[in-house]
Amino acid sequence: MRFSFVSSLFFFFIQCCALVFYAYPENSTSQMVSGQEVVGNSISERMTSPLERPLAEPLRKPSGDAKPWSFVKVKIKGSLLQKERFLRFYLFEPGDVFDEEKHKHSLKNIVEALVSEGYLAAAVKDAVNYDQKTKTVSVTLTLNPGTRYTIGAIKVELAGGSPQGTRLVSEELQKMVERDVARKFAEKEMLDVEAQRMRTYLLKAGYARPNIMLTSVRDAVQSKLDVTFTIELPPKKLYLFEGNQFYTTEFLLSELLALEAQGISLEPSLIVEDLEALYKKKGFFSSKIRWDEKPGTVKFYISEGPRTRFCKAPENKQPCVKLSITTRAQEGVPMLENNEVPLVDSIKKITDGIAALEYYDEDALSQVLMQASSELVTLGYWDVVIDKVVEHDHTMLIDIILGTQRLVQQIAVEGYPDLSKEEPFRHFVGLKEPRPLSREEMQVQKKWLLSYFRQRGFLQVTVEPQFVGPQSVETHLAEPFLKEAAAGPLLLWRIDLHAGPVRFGPTTIAGLQKIRPAVVLREMAYGEGDIWSREKIDETIKRLKALCMFESISISPFGNANEQVQPMIIRLVEDDPYEIRTRLGVQFVSKSFTHLSWTTYKIGGSFVWKNPTGMADRLWADVDFTRYSRNIGLQYEVPWIGNWPVRTMMRAYSDRFDQPFISKRNHRLYKEAHDGVSVTFHHTHPWYYGCVKVGFELNKLSDISRDAVRAIQFEPTLVNVRTPYFYLEPSITFERLDDKNDPSRGFLTNLACRAMFPFGIKDAWFIRAVLEQSFFYPLWRNVIGGLHARLGHIFNAHFSSILPTERFYLGGACSLRGYETNMVPPLNDLRCDGTCFWVPIGGKSMANVNAEIRFPLYKRLSGVVFTDLGILTQDRFADIAANRWFGASGFGLRFATPIAPIRFDIGWKWRKREQKDKAYAWFLTLGHAF
Repeated sequence: MRFSFVSSLFFFFIQCCALVFYAYPENSTSQMVSGQEVVGNSISERMTSPLERPLAEPLRKPSGDAKPWSFVKVKIKGSLLQKERFLRFYLFEPGDVFDEEKHKHSLKNIVEALVSEGYLAAAVKDAVNYDQKTKTVSVTLTLNPGTRYTIGAIKVELAGGSPQGTRLVSEELQKMVERDVARKFAEKEMLDVEAQRMRTYLLKAGYARPNIMLTSVRDAVQSKLDVTFTIELPPKKLYLFEGNQFYTTEFLLSELLALEAQGISLEPSLIVEDLEALYKKKGFFSSKIRWDEKPGTVKFYISEGPRTRFCKAPENKQPCVKLSITTRAQEGVPMLENNEVPLVDSIKKITDGIAALEYYDEDALSQVLMQASSELVTLGYWDVVIDKVVEHDHTMLIDIILGTQRLVQQIAVEGYPDLSKEEPFRHFVGLKEPRPLSREEMQVQKKWLLSYFRQRGFLQVTVEPQFVGPQSVETHLAEPFLKEAAAGPLLLWRIDLHAGPVRFGPTTIAGLQKIRPAVVLREMAYGEGDIWSREKIDETIKRLKALCMFESISISPFGNANEQVQPMIIRLVEDDPYEIRTRLGVQFVSKSFTHLSWTTYKIGGSFVWKNPTGMADRLWADVDFTRYSRNIGLQYEVPWIGNWPVRTMMRAYSDRFDQPFISKRNHRLYKEAHDGVSVTFHHTHPWYYGCVKVGFELNKLSDISRDAVRAIQFEPTLVNVRTPYFYLEPSITFERLDDKNDPSRGFLTNLACRAMFPFGIKDAWFIRAVLEQSFFYPLWRNVIGGLHARLGHIFNAHFSSILPTERFYLGGACSLRGYETNMVPPLNDLRCDGTCFWVPIGGKSMANVNAEIRFPLYKRLSGVVFTDLGILTQDRFADIAANRWFGASGFGLRFATPIAPIRFDIGWKWRKREQKDKAYAWFLTLGHAF
């Protein structure tokens, strides 16, 4: 591909502009204070005391009036990867009054965080920018972490105990530490964990409370940290167990470890009590434990005895526990006869669950009773209490105290009769007899009511339930329709809105430097005096993010939370005004051909100038190159036109595209050139997105052979002719999806047109119209059904006069997945180097239908089965019904990522065009097919 001198000069000009912008300070009225540096110490110093090293140079605040300086922004620079995670240690938020001591403390926090990760020679240098005009302060922190230290020599020293007894312990500890930490990064958390492992090992070896100290020496030349663990050993006391069969010795020692970790004294008499309680929990009621203490050793003699079973037959002579279950109501609460059957079923489940245990086991028994309690709660017995007592005659008494049963036949919200028809209450509409109300249902209803009224500005709302019997309905309800319908018990939700709805107060904007406050105010979705709405706050944040001007945005109340008028504060951190982006990657190119997947490098860059006029506008230039294309563009964007929220983008562009030919790498089928200017108007609404583009463009198709012209059915007189076009592109999109990246419910409708009017060619104007519709609906649980349809037609123009890039094509990862990209017929044969290849012609009319069923497989992996249909015609739109449709079916896999799902699809054609045609095609890409 040949590139013009103008293109190279344009790219050089962009680079020069970037160097000029970076060479000058952002504000000539600001004063920069720099040279301050905080340096870290070694891990041993960090563990003994906080960093007390003074700053290299004190801050020098410019002299001026007494008005406080407001902090607006902090930026972190340096070679450390993921350096933004250290921002949380900087203690200022936008809008805070800047305090020098607090700033110094923040620097120390960052250094401590670096040191704890192994950057022992870390330093942080700051540059504080005082803006005299706005009385604001911005800070730039440069992290110089230095080399990350690794663990070098490791030494374990034991103090106390006999040399013969500690030699083996010392050797084992030395091996363990070297295995765990040698040559790893010198992280404080890792060394703390290793010290705990050593403590556990020593307890098992008989040393109950060792004192472990860590000292270290830095080797700055090799960037290593030599560590020494010094351990003061208490008198050795070994714990031995004899006679234990049910519990292993390791388990009993672990129980001692748990006691030691809680700081409980390991006196033998206390240990015996804990061990006996441990055995009794598992049914060893006759177990006996005695102990014997000798110098350095405590030995426990365990007599476990027989394990108690649950009695299943009268002749069972082994120790067993008889089960007795009683059910009773609380005092003054009558039992309800119509619920005897559910109660019998619940008691039977308790009996069956205990019988399945065979042996007495308190943990398993508690699990059975917990499940029984949960089931009784679902039957409306919210206050159920289950007492368990084991009598001396080995009889276990389970006493179920039911309490009041919550039965409801109807639900009402006092003062809001229509709310009883909403989702949480719908199950109680039209009941002929009362049914139990579970506590979970009650919580769902209360949460829904709180959300409902808070969304309408009632932040101090109180929602209280009241159970009303049929005889009391007349005195509790004012709604006539409820009086007539309430024949059974009623749940009445009483609403107290207190002082009325909370309203938005005045809004304070903090953090602005170059952007005018009016830019932020016009993006606000709420106004002073409006009723409080969380949705309006979220919409404001969404609008501000769409400006692409801020690093961070937060909106919160600024005052007493109980006030009826809530002042608001918007905290903003402006992004850097100048930005250079570079792009380098690999791109798959197979725009018109099959059999090979062509690849090419992709290299490019952008220069962005944000907010040049203070009105959140943007000026940027893009340059991108591949083996087959060259794209150059210069764009200017403003978010509003006067008082209208219409985003406007003006663009000048020069694009070149070479259609590759598969016979040889350097062969091209044809070249296309597009040069022009355009103006695009965007408007975003919660329900729709509208766009209108108007432009002038020069198009040219060249470097194409006569055989290729005939193969793609293009008008020969238009080859090598630079044709001017005026074009108009309106489009509108309606979207109601629950999730844009992975929808499970909703629809999307898109209507787009492109009207092109050439100059100098009679009757060659045309309108390219496309209607696209998608539906999503959950079929069963997490199984989602999706349907997608597209219809397109080019009006007026003769087919041969339509540029190849303006025609419709089918086949590929997003249309018919059994066909390779753009390879759905009609196709023509074209000979090259003695071989005949298929060339797609395209269509003047297009119809495409995709149907999918999406289902989860494992964690982030999901599957898809699909069927695709499509057809292209070259004359009238009505020919779609008369011609043969092409179809493909297959399956796919999706792996969810934060950006978009990684998608693999493979589809099989319903029928092949010829014997040599491949029966299938597969695709690996990002995002769903629709």
